[in-house]
Amino acid sequence: MQEQPDFDADDVDWDRLLELRDGFLDGATGSYWRNAADVELYDTTFGRRIAWKWTAVVDELAARGFVAPGGRWLDWGAGSAIATREMLSRSAQGPIERVTLVDRSAPALEFARKALAKERPKLAVETKTEVDAEQGPFDLVLVSHVISELHPHDLGRLTSLLATARAFVWVESAARDGSRALSAVREQLLAQHDPIAPCAHREACGVLSTGRESDWCHFFAAPPPHVFTSREWALFGRKLGVDLRSLPYSFLAMRARADAQFPAQASRLLGRARAERASLRFLCCEASGLRDRRFLRRHDGKLFNQLSETRLAPKLVRWRFEGDEIVGVDERLA
Repeated sequence: MQEQPDFDADDVDWDRLLELRDGFLDGATGSYWRNAADVELYDTTFGRRIAWKWTAVVDELAARGFVAPGGRWLDWGAGSAIATREMLSRSAQGPIERVTLVDRSAPALEFARKALAKERPKLAVETKTEVDAEQGPFDLVLVSHVISELHPHDLGRLTSLLATARAFVWVESAARDGSRALSAVREQLLAQHDPIAPCAHREACGVLSTGRESDWCHFFAAPPPHVFTSREWALFGRKLGVDLRSLPYSFLAMRARADAQFPAQASRLLGRARAERASLRFLCCEASGLRDRRFLRRHDGKLFNQLSETRLAPKLVRWRFEGDEIVGVDERLA
């Protein structure tokens, strides 16, 4: 049975989609969307790619044992409510009292409200153009692709709101400056929150240490297989100049501090491995800081191939060493 396409290429306003793309890349601070048609166009194209990033994040959180709290949810910078929709569809959660959608765009809020009503008819949903810490605390806060648009004052307000939340999940693009800003948010909130992911520890963030200014915490999600056989997505990639193979993202998930224990000697792979003849080099985040690691094919050909491919590479591991050299994986932790 052929899979239903995400959108109909013949119905797409490609010129308008190019305008939306340029607004995203410029980090526009006004509303992207003029009307409901704009939001729907976004949701079925760029929005799907963001949803696949959220899929990768939610799946990793599940592998780490995270269960989304029930109660009051807040989707901050909601857009078409992709973050809430993905969390609801892929994550276990307690009973939800209400979801609050916050966005500066009235068309986006209306689209998001209708999308959630269609997918979860009994879910209580409210919409707002702004919210602050005084309206919390919220049990779960979801934030998606906003950091490049935030003035320092707005980032401070959002950080204050997150400080009172039971848990939050924040997903961004893999742009270096935005990712490093997200790492700085982590540092500000360590007094109140424990990291859930992607961190392998609750020590100081190695990315922000002296001498690591060119590094950043980022990853690559795997698009669903149908993207590579779809006429619609082929046109999207060609017309928009998008590499369909690449879904780079950064993220941060934390929960109210309970002095959570991290596995000893845990290591989180960052970015992609770099091939060097019969070896791979890659960057790992560990409690002792960032570590440049190397793995030789002769130690384990199967693991070598897994590390070479984003969708197969382990995320959180405990390495097996001989001296200072990695010879295999002692345990996959997530």
